[in-house]
Amino acid sequence: MINSGFKVIYYHTVGKRSDYLDFFFPEVPIHSFINHINKLIKKKYYFVSFEELYEEYQKKNDISKFVVLTFDDGYFSNFQNVKSFLKQKKIPATFFLTGTTITNNPMWRDKLSFSLNYIKKNNPQDLFSFQQEVKKSLDWKYHEFLTKTDDLLKVFNIPDPSKLFSKERLYMNEEDIHELLKDGHSLGLHSMYHPYFKN
Repeated sequence: MINSGFKVIYYHTVGKRSDYLDFFFPEVPIHSFINHINKLIKKKYYFVSFEELYEEYQKKNDISKFVVLTFDDGYFSNFQNVKSFLKQKKIPATFFLTGTTITNNPMWRDKLSFSLNYIKKNNPQDLFSFQQEVKKSLDWKYHEFLTKTDDLLKVFNIPDPSKLFSKERLYMNEEDIHELLKDGHSLGLHSMYHPYFKN
């Protein structure tokens, strides 16, 4: 399927994810997301699921104008901000989830994002040191992500972000997921903890 011309577009965050998470993936304003999709529609691109894309490829049909739309990490803001628009436009999408977030447990990367934001506002003198430690996370092994993240937060005296996330819905829950499936969307899984897969 390489060089067949189709596109896979992914968004991490459409709309505001949280006032406490500022540093990682850029937040795409809702109006920008709508503009992106409308431009593709105007250029006669056709939105399909991964399954439909593969079926058309197997039939040796032209898939050069096909687009697969995806959203990463199961953020509630994506569900909340795109579901009505996608339904109105009859666009299927794939929502990639991380196993632990279905119960609203913060992913390790969101803990680091929370920490960067917290340090920036409360202990800016520690920001550079913390950023250097975060860079080292690129070399963490799969089984180290959870413990090393929590250890790092303790070293820099960061309050437990789980308490915050228990008051704020950061991720989609089971009800949201069932609604997506009912509307014809697909699910994918970024593993239980979503480490850096290149490692």
